[in-house]
Amino acid sequence: MKSVCVFCGSSLGLRPAYKLAAHQLGEALVQQGLTLVYGGGNVGLMRVTADDE
Repeated sequence: MKSVCVFCGSSLGLRPAYKLAAHQLGEALVQQGLTLVYGGGNVGLMRVTADDE
């Protein structure tokens, strides 16, 4: 497996844990050397997952 497709909400959600989980998912993908495939734009949880910071 080289890529993972992720679909998340376009908002951050009501709980801070959602943002944290999205960030941790992005970090885990980087650590495994996987490419993130998404179409959610540059907002909400999709942005957090894809952000390189």
